[in-house]
Amino acid sequence: MVAQSWAFVASYPGNSMGLAACAFHAGFLRSQTGRNYMCTRAGSYYHLLKEL
Repeated sequence: MVAQSWAFVASYPGNSMGLAACAFHAGFLRSQTGRNYMCTRAGSYYHLLKEL
């Protein structure tokens, strides 16, 4: 299995609104660029990551 590399794109508040915004932007950017994006929890924030 090949390890994937991810780059930080943006952070969002660690609440349901922040998660919704992160998920929306991940889907939007995926549709625009064809790259994979992922939301991950980091402490009190959600981080949007881009696959390299």
